[in-house]
Amino acid sequence: MSTNVIDLIALKELFKKKFFIPDYQRGYRWTKQQVVDLLEDLNEFDQEPPEKQMFYCMQPLVVKEKREGEQTWYEVVDGQQRLTTFYLLLKALEEDSPTELFEIKYQRMPKLLESFFQDDCKNDTSTIDRYYLSNAYQAIQSWLDDEKRSRLRELLYAYDPRSNGDDEETKDYAHNVRFIWYETQEPDPIKVFTRLNIGKISLTNAELIKALLLNQKNFSECGDERAIRLRQQEVASEWDYIERVLQKPDFWLFLNNIGYTHPTRIDFILDLIAEENPFDVNKEDIGSDHYKTFRYFYAYFKKADDCSSSKIEKCWAKVQEYYRTFVEWYEDLELYHYVGYLLACGEKQRDLLKIWRESKDKNDFLTRLKGIVYKKVSAYGLDFQYNTDGSDKAKSKSILLFHNIQTAINRNQRETEKYNMGVMYRFPFHLYKLESWDVEHINSSTDNDLADEAARKEWLVNVYLMASDEDQERIRKYFEKTSEEEKQDIFDEVKKSFPEPECPLPEKSTQLGRCY
Repeated sequence: MSTNVIDLIALKELFKKKFFIPDYQRGYRWTKQQVVDLLEDLNEFDQEPPEKQMFYCMQPLVVKEKREGEQTWYEVVDGQQRLTTFYLLLKALEEDSPTELFEIKYQRMPKLLESFFQDDCKNDTSTIDRYYLSNAYQAIQSWLDDEKRSRLRELLYAYDPRSNGDDEETKDYAHNVRFIWYETQEPDPIKVFTRLNIGKISLTNAELIKALLLNQKNFSECGDERAIRLRQQEVASEWDYIERVLQKPDFWLFLNNIGYTHPTRIDFILDLIAEENPFDVNKEDIGSDHYKTFRYFYAYFKKADDCSSSKIEKCWAKVQEYYRTFVEWYEDLELYHYVGYLLACGEKQRDLLKIWRESKDKNDFLTRLKGIVYKKVSAYGLDFQYNTDGSDKAKSKSILLFHNIQTAINRNQRETEKYNMGVMYRFPFHLYKLESWDVEHINSSTDNDLADEAARKEWLVNVYLMASDEDQERIRKYFEKTSEEEKQDIFDEVKKSFPEPECPLPEKSTQLGRCY
């Protein structure tokens, strides 16, 4: 199984390489403003103290290895604008003492950069390619002064400032510029280019981390080549299965709200892991940009505490642990409804995960969830005046949502006991979020005298979690009594705690009043 290669490499490591820009790409087209923006960003970063152990991270440089006789060339699939800009910057920095840099050859104009740096061509704008190269180079020269020139030389040429050599043992450099090096094994690089550039779908953290996990060198301790391929295929297959499950709307929108923008959804689990930091990575080193999650996992794999294959197993076990927890929440009907309600009302997944880990067992977790639900519903309150101006709409919506949730739970429990078999009524969180259900049909004049015994029982069960300790005791006694007179007295006492006129009840036909 051929796998993509992923790494973080310093700019100076590119100096030994040869790059080829195929003709399916446009030429160099960065404007002066784009060039200056990069220079200003580098300058601002370089003024951070080196002891912070940070590095400036460029977006992925996506390449495909090509053999040409004895030489190895890398076809640049994505990142040629950034790569060319750094080439121009390095040339500007080294005018007085030229250094051998990396080589860039354009398929359409193989000698473009070579001829551009002849003395009489730097201001040549006779072609569109030379026009942009000339403008970019002039912008660099105008921006540089002696101080910036000196600082940028140190930054761009740096390995680890603490090391005296560039052997493999000391390549965990700190204050420098690094590229995310992504070497694709896709037979047709044009397909990759089309997705990344025409479709404007950038490489996701998930794709980069998957390449990191499946990198063959990380399996060196797994045995022979056949065993390595088998384990790679297992991880890849499990990864794809998790992604497929997360793509299901009912499962995804049970855990998340609408508006998620990543094309892959396993990023959700990877982001949670990076945020909670179970691998004890120094998070000051990973930055805060779009690719911080990838750099978190990269930093973990670079730690010297375990062998690579052991880290893969620990990392993949952690991803599966999160996934299986979410599946367990989804499949247990009581957990599904209480967790789904809390997430819909703004609770964070990481906070519920923390409670899950701290709980002794599932029942303890369920008890804690009910406590949170009780506090949340109590905070919304049932004693507010419903204002027609909409100021209490959010409170009403949350209470009506809880009514539906608890009704579904009660119905499951009641019919399971009645028929001695599992009955699966699920509130459709995915429809609730996709359709933006709202409080539209509250009718303050609805007649809700609850004269029906079945209606009274359902009402008492629905208000149980919101009731005081005394009322909860009364409700329990109601279900134990056989005398209609005693039941009436108990019901009347409980009803006093939930006055009707100031809190109109929803009609059963409302959108939020439907039970599933």
